[in-house]
Amino acid sequence: MTSISNKRIGSNKKNRDEKLEPEVILDFEYDDNGILYIIIENIGPVPAYKISIKFDKEITGIEGDRKISSMKIFDRIEFLPPHKRIRIFLDAFVSYVLRKQPLIIGATIIYSNRDNKEFRDVINHDLSIYQDFPQILK
Repeated sequence: MTSISNKRIGSNKKNRDEKLEPEVILDFEYDDNGILYIIIENIGPVPAYKISIKFDKEITGIEGDRKISSMKIFDRIEFLPPHKRIRIFLDAFVSYVLRKQPLIIGATIIYSNRDNKEFRDVINHDLSIYQDFPQILK
């Protein structure tokens, strides 16, 4: 289950140009091998600038060896073109759960458009939805 709340810091006035705004999301992807990835993507039609992402909880991945939520990429991405997708390896889902990592995760994404209009989106994820998926060990 994922929930998104959008709070536009700039004008909330709806106009015909609103569709020409960036929209940066953070998502989690579970692949066929039971691997969990973090996805950062600009699903909007125009570039996003000065992207930063803050998690509400610390996330440790790669079998507990790396503080994923502290990685530099979440501090600042200067430019993200339209439809650009960045995929970051998090962990095998089984390992993630066995290490008692958070399953409910909130992420605040702050970014700007070309005119420095700032946007702030909060996306909440519930990774427990993947717990019933079969694990394929290779």
